[in-house]
Amino acid sequence: MRKFLVKVDPNLKVKTKAFGARVDHDNVFIPSKLAQALERFSLGDDATTIAGFIAAFPSSLAGDLGLSIDKAIAAGNSFIKLIEESGADISSVRHRVERRPYGARHPRQMN
Repeated sequence: MRKFLVKVDPNLKVKTKAFGARVDHDNVFIPSKLAQALERFSLGDDATTIAGFIAAFPSSLAGDLGLSIDKAIAAGNSFIKLIEESGADISSVRHRVERRPYGARHPRQMN
C-alpha cells in the first residue's frame, strides 16, 4: 500500500463530500480551511493518520468548518473512502457506524 501525504490547495473549498479534498498521485490535497482546523492537533501530513482522527473526532472539526456534526461525519466517511479507493491502507481507521434509533414499540407491531 502506498503512503499518501496531505498538502494544502488554497483553491479548494470545504464541501460535504470528502471535505472538498482531491487525490493526485500520492498526494491528498485539502482546503486551507480544513488544514487550519487540523493544525491545532499536530497530526502531521500522513493521510491515514488524519483520516483516523476525522473518523474518531468529527465534532472537533464541525464547528471550525461551519458544518453540522452529521455533515462532518458524512464528509469524514467520504474522505476515508476517497483515500481508500486511491490505494491507501486504511485498515487502522475505524469507520463510524450510523446509529439506528431503538425504542419501545407497541406489542402489535412486534413480529
